[in-house]
Amino acid sequence: MFEGVLERVWSDGRLLDVVLLFVLLEVLLVAFVRRRSGRGPALIPFVFNLLSGVFLMMALREALGSSSIEMILAWLGASLVCHLVDLYARWNWRPPEAEV
Repeated sequence: MFEGVLERVWSDGRLLDVVLLFVLLEVLLVAFVRRRSGRGPALIPFVFNLLSGVFLMMALREALGSSSIEMILAWLGASLVCHLVDLYARWNWRPPEAEV
C-alpha cells in the first residue's frame, strides 16, 4: 500500500514543501511570542538564519527537480548572503544595557 510513497514524495520535492510550511509556522510563532512577551531571539538574525536554511532547501528542491545549475547556484548564493548577514548580526550583537 505504501510502497514507493516516500520515494515519490521525496523525489518531487513535496516533502520539502511540508518542511517549509513548518519553518513558516516557526517564524510566526516566534514572532508572536516575542511580540507578546518580549522574550525570545532577536527577530532579524533569527529570520536570516531561517532564510539561509530555507534557501538551502530550495536549492535541494531544484536539484531534485533537475533544474538548471544556474537556478541551484542562485539559491545557494542567496543562502550564503543570508548566512553572512546572520553572522554579522550575531557578531555585533550586544545585550541591552541594564537600567538602573
